[in-house]
Amino acid sequence: KNSPSLRVLCIVGGMDADTQHFSDNELVGLSLREPRYFAVLVDRFEAPLARYIGRLGRFSPEDIEDILQNIFLKLYENLNGFDTDLKFSSWAYRIAHNEAISYYR
Repeated sequence: KNSPSLRVLCIVGGMDADTQHFSDNELVGLSLREPRYFAVLVDRFEAPLARYIGRLGRFSPEDIEDILQNIFLKLYENLNGFDTDLKFSSWAYRIAHNEAISYYR
């Protein structure tokens, strides 16, 4: 639980502001070639996933941060297995749901 912040793990340096116009699935492809692009997905999904986790149960802010870190690590570790014919957001929310339930247990 005392792992470094996910933001520390994501290397953002050298990216330009134009990365925001990429779709989620395009960012997955870019992240597979250049891992620093994963930081854009983290920025895009961190707040919505935190709100979603907060609605699933009675989690402290620290618990939500721990769950988020687990979610983004799982997403990153499994990017190669992501089916780009599907929506990245659906996949991310499914992983978030499963991680929150596992953490709650």
